[in-house]
Amino acid sequence: MADDRDELGKTVKRIAATINRRGHATWFHTDNEFQDAGEKYSVAQWANVMNERHGWNIRAIRKNPRDYPDCLADFGPDGAHRPEIMGVEVTELVDKAAIGAHQMERRLAEADELKNLSDAERRDLLWRKWPEWPVDKFKERLAERVCDKDTRSRDRSLKKQFLLVVTDEWLLDERTVGQYLDEVTQPHPRTYDADNLMLSYMPSHGNDGYYPVFEVPLDP
Repeated sequence: MADDRDELGKTVKRIAATINRRGHATWFHTDNEFQDAGEKYSVAQWANVMNERHGWNIRAIRKNPRDYPDCLADFGPDGAHRPEIMGVEVTELVDKAAIGAHQMERRLAEADELKNLSDAERRDLLWRKWPEWPVDKFKERLAERVCDKDTRSRDRSLKKQFLLVVTDEWLLDERTVGQYLDEVTQPHPRTYDADNLMLSYMPSHGNDGYYPVFEVPLDP
């Protein structure tokens, strides 16, 4: 038991260290160290929503040994002799300049050089750390992520294939994203049956919390 606690403590410390290194929008908590676990976790939360919303039965979520798409899952009736297999590719909607600004501030602080910044440089660093997300930026960055992930050939052995975009940008809350998506229509992807966007965990008064999931509007 002590060994288990020691290992858990080491893992928590590693996660905390990677969060500190990144400093912004930490859906995956990582640069790469815990990315596999983050992808499986995000697909599991998405699957919970889709199972409830559509009456699906997505289960047995696992990493794809061929790496693309990121995760595989069984779906269809329990007990089927051969369950159908779906694939889910996971990507992140994040302001990378903000991650860089947080990391720069940490490096300057460690070198005791923050005091040398001018007032203008301090203001610039602050604005870059906490970026705004107007609708045009949201539409452009979402389209970039979808297009970037729609360049590979579809795995024809899979019954369904989805793209899951995850974000925890603090200004992209459920209400804002819902309004922004009213202004979005994207070409239907070649590789995926649908594009979904999932936000971070939302607490709910008196009930379990939830992960908001949106289906990105596509051209017919």
